[in-house]
Amino acid sequence: MNKPLQYNVSFQNPQSHILSLELVIEDVNTPQLTLKLPTWRPGRYERQNYAQNIYKVTAKNTDNLVLESFKVDTNTWVVKTNESEKEVRVNYDYYATQMDAGGTWLNEEQLYVNWITCSFQVMEKAELPYEVNLNLPKGYKIGTSLKKEGNKLIASNFFELVDSPFIASNTLQLKTYEVEGSVFYLWFQTDIELPWERIVKDFIAFTKAQIELFGGFPSPEYHFLFELLPYQHYHGVEHRNSTVITIGPSEKFEEELYDEFLGISSHELFHVWNVARIQPVEFIPYRLHEDTYFDVGYVLEGFTTFYGDYMLYRAGVWDENKYIEELNILFKRHFLNGGRHQLSIAESSIDLWVDGYKKGIPNRKVSIYVKGAIIALILHLKIKHSTQNNHSLDTIMKKLWENFGKLEKGYLSQDVIEIINEVTNSELTGFINNLLNGIEPLENILGEQLATIGYDLKKKEAESLHERIWGFKLKSNVDTIIEEIAAGSPASQTLCIDDEIIAVNGKRLTQSNINLLFKNTDSVSLTIFRRNKLCHLQLKIVDNQTFYFTFEIIQKTEKHLFI
Repeated sequence: MNKPLQYNVSFQNPQSHILSLELVIEDVNTPQLTLKLPTWRPGRYERQNYAQNIYKVTAKNTDNLVLESFKVDTNTWVVKTNESEKEVRVNYDYYATQMDAGGTWLNEEQLYVNWITCSFQVMEKAELPYEVNLNLPKGYKIGTSLKKEGNKLIASNFFELVDSPFIASNTLQLKTYEVEGSVFYLWFQTDIELPWERIVKDFIAFTKAQIELFGGFPSPEYHFLFELLPYQHYHGVEHRNSTVITIGPSEKFEEELYDEFLGISSHELFHVWNVARIQPVEFIPYRLHEDTYFDVGYVLEGFTTFYGDYMLYRAGVWDENKYIEELNILFKRHFLNGGRHQLSIAESSIDLWVDGYKKGIPNRKVSIYVKGAIIALILHLKIKHSTQNNHSLDTIMKKLWENFGKLEKGYLSQDVIEIINEVTNSELTGFINNLLNGIEPLENILGEQLATIGYDLKKKEAESLHERIWGFKLKSNVDTIIEEIAAGSPASQTLCIDDEIIAVNGKRLTQSNINLLFKNTDSVSLTIFRRNKLCHLQLKIVDNQTFYFTFEIIQKTEKHLFI
């Protein structure tokens, strides 16, 4: 019988951020061992380079003899054996300085590990369970969804290991709540005093709403792992039985960040069903050592983004005005993005693997989260209207859960479309394909669907003249440097991103006088620095076109029509 693979984890000087790992492999009966790091992680659909944080990998047998080992590509090491080693020990160090929801971090206050960043899959023993022995300072508590026996963690296989991050520290705070027989753990890595009564009340509410939608929770336990940070931050990553959420600054948590905290928490909980279990065919099984392309980002992240906020509203945590405020923020993020005219959401799903989650070159692509959420809202309202409110996007999610998630069967985009057609008893294939594969503006169809429930969608132009008339934006932290230029605008004929505007018509540019300097004129003389070279340019308006506008829900005829 093959024994579990074993990780021994320790550190000497936490300020160095160096985490020492030892992988013990017993009963070796192959001429070599192939050790692979993942090249991407679920929830982040871009190539990673975890190996850049690994110090030299060495391997020894039970006689303490060094075995030949070498790296064969960016994420693979090979260890030569004599096919009958009783035990092989692989040692390496990991530089743990990535503090976000998908990273690994070590300092004097805590050890936080996402195993996908730093653990090897032994390909010759790919199905074996893992045991992890943590050598931790006295008093450290451990927050994780893995089975715990003291400081030992147990995973049934490699995927459960890499899908189960942990936080260990002596300042972890914990509360639990129960809904429909499942226990939910709220782990907070923070030293601030938390409004526990408020948090637990709100979490119970949106958890109940989500469970009611799907008809049950698929796991007896779920763990929220929160890192409240002393600086500005916002990130979340879903896992099958847990999530990690990083947010800050912590001193603004209750007053300024609380709604963002609720929104991301509801979003990540919805992923328990959608993504962690309701999965596209490309994810079954996960191939963590190669790029995995898919065109259903609108379902994975768009539907989840829609439901993250919608469930807070439906559960009564947010009122209608707050929900509309969040929708207007969503619309602003989409309509101010020039990339909506270039790539469809299906193309942008594929292109996550090209440039990841960076903004990328100007006006090139859309967000699968943002446009996907607007598409979800459109479909939600379309289905409600087509079925006289007998069905909604809820019905689609339930059917995806029953037909695919529960059965661990992957779906295609066409399956989603067929379910919508079945539920509405309509032929909506062309309508949906246009949303997914087209680049036509969404405002008309969005306005039509909002009108079915008594809301109006109105255009809102940018308040700043340099944005609305001249077509350029300035960086928020350096308000004289150009951050973005609208395609086809007067600025696009003359200016470059990162130009620094020094003066307008001979007068020094400041935040307080910018609207005055660009007011009531068809042309301006600019003095700029471009790559440290002083330039004098003329900017002219050639027509009356406006730029940088969004759309907002500004009128309603009656309340609670979204529900």
